[in-house]
Amino acid sequence: MKKIILILTMMGMVFSSCSNDDGDKIDFSDFDSYGGVWYIKEFIKEDGTRATYIGDCATKRDYVEFFFFGELGFFQYLSNCPDLPLSDFCRDYYIADMRIYNCMDMIDGTISKSSNGIIQIDYGKSRNLFGLGGLTGRVNGIVLERQE
Repeated sequence: MKKIILILTMMGMVFSSCSNDDGDKIDFSDFDSYGGVWYIKEFIKEDGTRATYIGDCATKRDYVEFFFFGELGFFQYLSNCPDLPLSDFCRDYYIADMRIYNCMDMIDGTISKSSNGIIQIDYGKSRNLFGLGGLTGRVNGIVLERQE
């Protein structure tokens, strides 16, 4: 019995991974690390190049907000820059295995990069978000930048 426990313990050590955690990764199991306002920074185009997100309002930035009660909002300002932006919500979104589920096309995807100030969401398959943020054509992902 002791040999079996020893073998299982050693196998667990062999298959466990060491991380090179530099402390700047976002912990998506902890709302405090990803909750709040994230500005839409850029799109990742089909060819891998990046296109800057250009909102309709010159003085206010469009954004995504993660709420602690399982709701996510997309807020978009019109060209006349009103006090209140247009909004679209997805309720009951969730994050599992670094993937955002149950939301809108612009947000659903795999979180491939995250640091204290940036989240990159990859779609896996290109999507047409035509017209959003000055976009023409299909995109493979989106980059969000935390509000400071």
